[in-house]
Amino acid sequence: MNRNGYSKNGHGSAVANPKPDAVPATSSAVADPKPDADPATSNVEPTSPIQPEFLTAPQVAKLLGISRATLYREKSAGRFPPGVPISAGRVVWPRETIDAFLKDKRAEHDAWVAKNLAPRAR
Repeated sequence: MNRNGYSKNGHGSAVANPKPDAVPATSSAVADPKPDADPATSNVEPTSPIQPEFLTAPQVAKLLGISRATLYREKSAGRFPPGVPISAGRVVWPRETIDAFLKDKRAEHDAWVAKNLAPRAR
């Protein structure tokens, strides 16, 4: 586009740019998320360190890196703490329950590593 707001259309003809003040598509400008958007329902990662007090099944599954089906299977088998039913068909997990679960799993892992992978005396 030239300084008069015209650009070539690929066939040698000059055409008017309908929005000369618009940011070109090749710009490095990034759209900011809505400032009033709820971080719990937004696809944008929150920038504040505040974490929700309760987590939904999709949030727990994402945090653990497993599917929701695996989450429910582990819960049914008694290998994962039960959630808190808040309404019909809706279950949440307190954040401290998930943190405690992960801490216990880490302790189990560390004990296994110490027992099975520790250097052996010769």
